Amino acid sequence: MAKPHWFPFYVPDFLSSPTVTMMSAEEVGGYVLLLCYAWQDPQGSLPADDDSLRVLSRIKGDLTRLKSCFFEKKGRLFNKRLTQELEKVKEKSDAAKRSIAIRWKAERNTDVLRAKYSSQSDSELHSELHSELHSELQKNIVCAKSEFEIFWDCYPKKSGKKAALKAFQNARDRPRIDDLLLSISRQRASPQWAKDGGQYIPHPATWLNRGQWADVPTETKPTVFEEFLARGAEHEELERVVEVEERPTDFH
Repeated sequence: MAKPHWFPFYVPDFLSSPTVTMMSAEEVGGYVLLLCYAWQDPQGSLPADDDSLRVLSRIKGDLTRLKSCFFEKKGRLFNKRLTQELEKVKEKSDAAKRSIAIRWKAERNTDVLRAKYSSQSDSELHSELHSELHSELQKNIVCAKSEFEIFWDCYPKKSGKKAALKAFQNARDRPRIDDLLLSISRQRASPQWAKDGGQYIPHPATWLNRGQWADVPTETKPTVFEEFLARGAEHEELERVVEVEERPTDFH
């Protein structure tokens, strides 16, 4: 059984939590966002570094209260309650698999299954298997599409969404969605992306096809005029210091 696209949210437990009670409205929103991203992760985890957490939670301030809701393990953050819910999903999946295996091996059901499939023609059997594979493929596409929507919302240039979706699905070495968002956040602040109102930001499909999430933004260098202004400001500050030091002291 695949992990559902929703997770149980127990409102009384959430509101009665002392930690949540002490949170601001911004922190509550950030906490819920972090839980959502953790649920999307295959392991139910989050990156442990503050930069990634700020991008995912949309909070620029202190993260101490939010981080107290998670525990760290092998460089990733886990929420205790969310981990328990993931375990329940896994247990149900394992139980379903065991049940199917038992029914398959049972002699009385084996005869039924043999009768069912032996009565089908090759074309009918092929059609049924094709339908099952198509259904499974659609589940994977839906999962990728939901992560793509998160990527699309965060990417600053909204151009060629259909091509971007195709590139997103075909990018085999694409990192986790949280790492992808962190890369976008870093490059968004780079001089290349900020220049001329974002004119040189690559199209999302191009960015994905080239694997530009691995690019390291270069630091902007001051222009000659900016260096001249900086030297002038330093010179004025030095003159003020010298003037104060040379001023005679008056105790009257």
